[in-house]
This record gives sequence, structure tokens and C-alpha cells, in this order.
Amino acid sequence: MVTLIITNFTTGKKSRSTLNKTFEKAEAVIKRRLDKLAQNNNRFDAVVYGDGQQIGFTESDF
Repeated sequence: MVTLIITNFTTGKKSRSTLNKTFEKAEAVIKRRLDKLAQNNNRFDAVVYGDGQQIGFTESDF
């Protein structure tokens, strides 16, 4: 199970998604979501958790 937390600084919203997949399988879903945010010129950061530990972090180009 993978948890994705996105903080969108453009809209001021924070979203949390839980994907019932391994990180390898969830990676494509996560990439699509972040690409869509970037295409719309949103400023964001994203943290990915798996098994209670942080396994990834990214942020948009500010």
C-alpha cells in the first residue's frame, strides 16, 4: 500500500491518496498525477509513503 500526499501551493490545497498497490505498480499513477499538475503550472510538492516510511519526495520547479 502506498500513500501519496500532494501539497498544491497554487491552490492552497493538500490532498492524500491511498493506492492499494506496490510502489512499482503505483509509480505510473503517481507520475501521471504529478505531470498533470505540472502541465497546469501548479507549484507543488509530493511525498510518497510506503509501509509507514517515506520512500519518495519531489517538488515542482519554482
